[in-house]
Amino acid sequence: MKKIKILFIVLFAFSFLKPNYAQNTFRDEQTMQTVIGVGDAIGNALNRRAIERNRQRSREQLEQWRRQERWCDVECHYINPNTGRLQAVPNINWCLSDCRRREMDERAVQNANQQQMQREAELANQTQDVGVVINGVRWATRNVGAPGTFAPRPESAGMFYQWNRNVGWSSTNPMINSNSGTVWNSYNSTGNTWERANDPCPQGWRVPTRKEIQTLGNVNQWTTLNGVNGRTFTDRNTGNTVFFPAVGWRDNTNGALNTVSAGAHYWSNTLSDTAVGFPLFFFSTDVDAGFNAGYRTTGFSVRCVAE
Repeated sequence: MKKIKILFIVLFAFSFLKPNYAQNTFRDEQTMQTVIGVGDAIGNALNRRAIERNRQRSREQLEQWRRQERWCDVECHYINPNTGRLQAVPNINWCLSDCRRREMDERAVQNANQQQMQREAELANQTQDVGVVINGVRWATRNVGAPGTFAPRPESAGMFYQWNRNVGWSSTNPMINSNSGTVWNSYNSTGNTWERANDPCPQGWRVPTRKEIQTLGNVNQWTTLNGVNGRTFTDRNTGNTVFFPAVGWRDNTNGALNTVSAGAHYWSNTLSDTAVGFPLFFFSTDVDAGFNAGYRTTGFSVRCVAE
């Protein structure tokens, strides 16, 4: 840059000299200052262009780091205003170390928040259900799982319940209940109706009545959902359907599993007499919607209706 400036000054100066004085020094001070000023202006312009080129390259480098999410590199460098070049901050090693520590802390907080959101979403999925209206009754789309929760999916078995008891029993072996017990309760529960305190349905839902069970029976068919046998029940007017998986049941005397994948039993809250209640029975070939009774110590599924 300096060489270009000096060369320009010399050439420009000689163009003002008379031939007789070409080898002498400048006599006109004003001309000399003009030449120097022009040379300075050209040098400054060239210098500004070089700085701007450096600044543009520095911006591009910073943008590349941002795309690569190298935030600590971005934080610990700056564009020098005098040269336009990318320059590290003083104590760059400390800057990078401190930045990366803060990044780790932020990631830990983000992970904790994501896990909390996931737990809340899972809890909401376990306790909430949009339901579907079948012949005037809004049915949950999933069986009851553990007390106060829904099973994960419409085809999931959930847990079995004895009439008017809020203790779930596993739908597969080994047999265990929601209180970690393994001994089947073969004694009749008390009460003449399914008490709210013993209702295993999530809030806003309840065990259906016998009459509500009976509204299901008219239009239905044996089918499979995601490889699980069961029955769909269809609204006579709207065509809405709801799937009940054929998860079997547990024997009233010892809790033994029966008819898994071949049929299912779903409780109503209505008793026939002190020993039996009216459930929904179905198999691959027939359906009994609340017309025959089952022993109240039997383990049946529960499908809730909206309150």
